[in-house]
Amino acid sequence: MRYIYFGHKKEGRHKGVICVGFEQSRNIPTIIKYSVALCSPKDNFSKKLARKIITGRMAKGKSRELLIRSSYGNKEIIEKIIEDYDYSLSHPAINGHLPRWAKSIRGLIAQ
Repeated sequence: MRYIYFGHKKEGRHKGVICVGFEQSRNIPTIIKYSVALCSPKDNFSKKLARKIITGRMAKGKSRELLIRSSYGNKEIIEKIIEDYDYSLSHPAINGHLPRWAKSIRGLIAQ
């Protein structure tokens, strides 16, 4: 499993952190499974806790699957995850349950 963090700052307060954990399927290397953990700006961010949340969600099947090209490197995989995550957030059933700061991963990347 690999992890990426959006909005995390080494020093000072963050404005919310989105942690994405992802792994390639062993059986079908063109499928990526990923899950997300959110940390509110009001909380202290913990990589250890974010990883634990993601691992638990993956174990319970609370993840999304993406079909990717076998030629994709890490940069392309991350771009596809961001695109899919942003798209999934536009769904009314999901969007209504997210805090305002987490509505777009792109805003956190720009920090």
